[in-house]
Amino acid sequence: MRRSERYEQQMWAMLNRERAGQLMVIRPTNESIGHFEGDKAKVEAYYQHGYARMVKRLPELRTFMGVARENAEQVVG
Repeated sequence: MRRSERYEQQMWAMLNRERAGQLMVIRPTNESIGHFEGDKAKVEAYYQHGYARMVKRLPELRTFMGVARENAEQVVG
C-alpha cells in the first residue's frame, strides 16, 4: 500500500471514530502553512490559532475525556 493510500485510510478511520463519538479532533480553521515555513510570524500566528482553538474547546474536551474514561473503565472493569 502506498503512503498516500495509507494516509487516506487513516483519515477515514479517524473521521468514522470521530462521528461515532470515540475520538475528538481539534482542527485548525485557518489555512495551513507549509512544513518548512520560514516566516516566524506566520508560524507563531498558526500556533496561536491552534492554541486558541484548544482553549475554546477545553470544556468540551474535559467532558469528552470524562466519558472516555468511564467507557474505558467499563471495558476494563
